[in-house]
Parts: sequence; C-alpha cells; structure tokens
Amino acid sequence: MKANVPVYTIAQPDVAAQMLVKCALEHGAPLVVVPPLSEFNISTHDLDHSLGMHGQYQRVNAALAVVLASAWLAARHGTPLPPFHRMISPTTLQGLKQAFWPGRSQTIEDPLSTAVFHVDGAHTPLSIECCAHWFDSCCQVTDHRILIFNCHHERDVVTLFLPLLALGFHHVVFCPSRSCRPSIIPSVQEALLKANLDIAGLPSDAFNTDTFPPREDRMHWQHVCEKTWTILNQLHGQTTHTSLFPSVEATLHWIRTTAPPNTKVLVTGSLYNVGDTLSALEWSEE
Repeated sequence: MKANVPVYTIAQPDVAAQMLVKCALEHGAPLVVVPPLSEFNISTHDLDHSLGMHGQYQRVNAALAVVLASAWLAARHGTPLPPFHRMISPTTLQGLKQAFWPGRSQTIEDPLSTAVFHVDGAHTPLSIECCAHWFDSCCQVTDHRILIFNCHHERDVVTLFLPLLALGFHHVVFCPSRSCRPSIIPSVQEALLKANLDIAGLPSDAFNTDTFPPREDRMHWQHVCEKTWTILNQLHGQTTHTSLFPSVEATLHWIRTTAPPNTKVLVTGSLYNVGDTLSALEWSEE
C-alpha cells in the first residue's frame, strides 16, 4: 500500500477486512470495497446470461476487474473515476462478455458423443466449493452425472471431496495425470484423520489395501482416493459407483462408449487433470 493510492478489495471475512482497514489507515491509502456486480449499470439479463466467465463467484471477480480497469484508465487520462452505477460502458460490457479463461468454469460439448464436459481446475476447498455450485447450476435433476477427479498427494483430499458429495454423481472416476510427481502418499486412515473425521465406528476391512498396487505405482494414490470417497459416501448414507482408469484418455473412451446420452461430466481437482482433459478432447482456443 502507498499513501494516497486507492486500494480496491471485495467483501472479506471479518479478520481480513479489519486488517485491510488497519493497514490502509497506517499507509494513508483510501480503501474501497467494491460492491456486487448487480449494483453496477448492467441489466439482469446480461448479468445472468452474457458474462463470458460463468459461475456466481466470477461475478465478484468481474466487479473487481471493472473497477481496477476503470481506475487505471481514469489515472492514465487524468479523469475522475465514474461512480459504480455508470462505470460499465458498452466497451466494458463487451469485454465482460468476451472474457475467457480456459480450464475455469469451461463447458465443452464432446464432438464424438453427446456428453457435456464441465471443466474447472479448482484445487482448494473454497474453489472446489465454488466449482460445485457452478456445476450444479448447469445440471437438471434428471441428468446423469459423472465426476473425473484427480489431485496431488499433498492435498487434503477429504476436504476437497466434501462439497462434491452432495452433487449426486452416478459415477466417479479416478485417474492419474501425465504429470504425477513423487511425494509421500498418505494412507486412507491418514487422509481421513487429517480432516478430523471420526473413523472409530468403521469396520476394520474398510481400510483394507490388499488390492492396492505398490506405493511407487502411479495408480496407488488413485486407489487411496477411491477408497476415501467410498468411505465418505458410507458416512453420509450414500452410494456411488466408482472406477479407476490409467489415464484421462482411457476415461474419455469409457464415457464415449458407455455413458447415457447427454451425460454431464465434471472434471476438477487439479489443473493437470484439466489440462489432460482439454488435450484428450482435442480442444484448442479459437
């Protein structure tokens, strides 16, 4: 922060908001909390249907982007910063419509099947939660839903799974990415205990790993994830079919040959997982 240089932020948790206020006062920097995009001069139709970046959370990003760009232009040209209710010009609106971030809330219709892939590289608890809300908003209750999930061993996989459990997936697929890196792989018990879950009431065979490949095998972590997902489903009184495949390409072949028409597929958990999927679908930016 610098004296007399505006600081723009979005609504924050109380602790973070208080710290921002404190730091801004110490540095003599005006602090501006950017309001929701609905308070700008944008129609409800454009707000709901025209933004290039999909998902409720992207509206927050869009509002901040509009203000930052407007502030830079105003400073560049020596003009006053327009108020929020007059800030979105036709050019700015066009920019919001054309904004695009591959691998973030991206929808791809598979050209070789009727499946629709919803691709999001979320890999933190909060981003997975946002991703889950976005995917759910894209689906009808009757849609057949498949999850393709992969994350690296260092992640708290239980915390990542929790927002996804409520989405009613009919089938969950675990497969490694091409960019697997070596690290210490936790056991199923360690993964559950890391999330402070009470596993005392689970039967001992719930943690049986006799069928797992060796730890150095790239599929070992996928088995851990599958077993962890299955246990979480049981704890939540749910059942989901699961499968393990050696690659995204093998998963895609399985979907194309066996999935019901118009299946909705969510790909998430890792940017590597997303990158492999975009490559397997032969997607390229126009």
